[in-house]
Amino acid sequence: MKKLMKRTIVFAFLFLNGQLFSQEVDVTQMLDSSAQLLQNIEAYSADILVKVDVDFIRMPDKKAHIEYRSPDHYKVESDGFLILPKMGMKPMLKQLDTDKFHPVFNGEELIKGANCVIINLVPKERKSKIALSTFWIRKNDYRIVRVETFTKKSGSFLVDLFYKDGLPLPSEMHFSFEVSGFNIPVKFIGKSIEIDKTKLKDDEVNAGKVYVTFSNYNIRFQN
Repeated sequence: MKKLMKRTIVFAFLFLNGQLFSQEVDVTQMLDSSAQLLQNIEAYSADILVKVDVDFIRMPDKKAHIEYRSPDHYKVESDGFLILPKMGMKPMLKQLDTDKFHPVFNGEELIKGANCVIINLVPKERKSKIALSTFWIRKNDYRIVRVETFTKKSGSFLVDLFYKDGLPLPSEMHFSFEVSGFNIPVKFIGKSIEIDKTKLKDDEVNAGKVYVTFSNYNIRFQN
């Protein structure tokens, strides 16, 4: 009951805060413009390099190849076991959907030298797995540079996105997360990976980072 009241108070504050600043920034327009950058992409492929920094896992950097085709095709090819967060366009577009999330303006912040609008997204459906998401969107080109997500059962996640060469897709994504009870298929993990099984089964909250670098993009845009 106390948790429910606390969450209600937080959401009420976010809503009121958004009302105070609603005349300054059109958050729906910001989200729609950001989503349009991704919706304009019909397909893309890229090579990726994945680096994992988790205290109970020691594994070499992994190379993989990803392919995306609108609306639902997403394929990852790698040599052996790969730890890769959900990072496709579909999860991102789902969170930008104002039909499913109530957007609330929460100020502005300078991120990586760029002025960004901060938008909280509160799910409209009680059954949503997400409790709250926050997007940092650059004002000059509507690119998403940071996303923080709090889930109801799977902990919290923070991702920083970096861009170059004017591409609408990131050149790097840095994931930070806090979760409890990792579910990793140990029997399928190769000999090059070392795992502390005691920490793996621990119910305490575990923190970690995953760094993904993209190269050799091949992007096809909608006609």
